[in-house]
Amino acid sequence: EMQRLLVVMSFIPNSLELRMLQMLMSEEGFSMDSAELLSLLIKARNEGMVLFSVENETFNLSHDRIRQACREFIIGDDRDDLLIRISNVLRNVGQSPQTEWCLYVAVDHLNTIPPEKMDLGDLAKLNFDSSQIAKSRAA
Repeated sequence: EMQRLLVVMSFIPNSLELRMLQMLMSEEGFSMDSAELLSLLIKARNEGMVLFSVENETFNLSHDRIRQACREFIIGDDRDDLLIRISNVLRNVGQSPQTEWCLYVAVDHLNTIPPEKMDLGDLAKLNFDSSQIAKSRAA
């Protein structure tokens, strides 16, 4: 479970709240309550893999090298499938200005998936929508 948690976290560039991690892990087939997930995160923190920010109650991998190593655990079709699942969760969450970063990360991940695994019309619309949001924020 910890390995899968770290792999999932490695594909999210931002710090994550417990609730978001819970949704991502649930999508991976690891349904756990917040106490179980917190216990796993504390174990990862004690091993130096994860940092916890008391200020905003978020978790992040402690070093880019850990992120890189975790990403190497999953390759090929498994990686593509994981990115699609992560992107689905992020798209559902990224509907407000506070969480629009989720939409950008989802688009970034989906753009790396081979075209035969994607609905290209949906992907084009998602790219357009995210670019319109970014453009409106820059104005």
